[in-house]
Amino acid sequence: MLIFLVLGCNENPVVDDKDTGTAGTDDSGVENTDDTDTGDSAADTGDDTGEEPEGTTLTWEVEGDFDGTAFSMVHVEFPEGDDENFSMGAIWVDAAAGATISFAPTVDPEDFYQELAPGLYLAAFVGALHEDDGDNRWEGGEGFTAVSREFAIFFDGALPPDLLQAGLHSGWNAMIFAGEDFTVGDPEAMALPIALTETLTLGGTTDETINHDDRVVALPATIFAGLPVTSLMADVTLPGDGTWSVTLDGAPPEDHFVDIDGDGMEEAVEFPAGYVDGDHTGAFSDEDTVVALGCVEGAPIGGWWLAPPDDIVQLISIQSAGYSLGWLAVLLSDEGGIVSDEIAQTAVLSTSCLFEE
Repeated sequence: MLIFLVLGCNENPVVDDKDTGTAGTDDSGVENTDDTDTGDSAADTGDDTGEEPEGTTLTWEVEGDFDGTAFSMVHVEFPEGDDENFSMGAIWVDAAAGATISFAPTVDPEDFYQELAPGLYLAAFVGALHEDDGDNRWEGGEGFTAVSREFAIFFDGALPPDLLQAGLHSGWNAMIFAGEDFTVGDPEAMALPIALTETLTLGGTTDETINHDDRVVALPATIFAGLPVTSLMADVTLPGDGTWSVTLDGAPPEDHFVDIDGDGMEEAVEFPAGYVDGDHTGAFSDEDTVVALGCVEGAPIGGWWLAPPDDIVQLISIQSAGYSLGWLAVLLSDEGGIVSDEIAQTAVLSTSCLFEE
C-alpha cells in the first residue's frame, strides 16, 4: 500500500509541464496569527480505528524573514501509472504571510482527490511562501521562496492496517518524505523554512603575485561571454593584510543572466577577479586588466544565483537535495560543483588562477 506514496519521493523529481490555476478561497477560513494555540497533535490524538481527530487546524510556523511574500497552500499531484514525478496542481488557499499561518478546513478537498486504492483517496498539499505584488495571491512568475518540510495529506476512506500502524488516519495528516521513507508529523505544527540566501561572501588569501594596490571585482559570466552590463555587484580594494573578500547581496541585475550551459535556462554567476586599475578611476572599466581569479585547489570560485522558481516542485526538489535558493558558492571544475560557505572563505587570489583557454 505504500508504493504509491514512495514513488513520489524520488530525490530528483522532474517538473511536469502543465498549467496551474488558483482555486476559489473566499470561504477558506484562513487565519494568520503570531501566537496560535495549536492544541494537541492530530497525529497523537488518532486511534486505531483510523478516524480523523476532530477540529484539525492546519498550522505552519514560518522560519525566517517573510517580508514581501504571501502564503499559498499548493496541491501537489503524486505520480500515477508510468509517471515517476510529482507535478504542481492548483492553489487551494491564498493568504497573507505571517509568523504563524493557520487554516481550519471546513470542507474536504474532494476536487483534488487521487485514488490510492479502491475506496481510499488522498489529496496532498504543501504550504509555501512566494514573492508577492501585494494582492496575497500567487500568480505565474511569482517565485516560491519557502516550502513546508511536511506534506499536508488528506485521506478519505478506511486506511489499511500498515498505514494505521505508521500513525496515519483518515482526514488530515502531516508526512515528511526522505527517499523511500517517511515519518509522520503534526499537521498543527508544520515547519515552513525560508529557502532563500540573499547574501554570500567569497574570500580567502592572496599570494605573492598580487600587488597591494590591485582591486577585486565581482564579474558576471556575461562579461566573460563578451556581453555588456550596466552595473557590477561588488568592486573593492584589497585590505593589504594578505586577505580578500567580496560580498554578493541581493538578486543580480537582469543583464547578468546568460545561458551558460546551453540548457535553455539563463543563470547568473559572479566570479571574483583581481584587476589592475590601469586608468586609476577606483572602479573597474574597459581600460582595466583582469589578472587573477580566486581558486580553491586550482578551480575558480564563483557565486551562483538560483532564482526562486514559480513551480513548487522545483523548490521541493532543491530542498530535498539539501540546497537553498539565492546565492550558492560554486567551483568551476568537473569535480567542484556547489561548496559550503566555509570552503567559500578559503580561495586563493592568484595570477596563476585563470580560466582555461
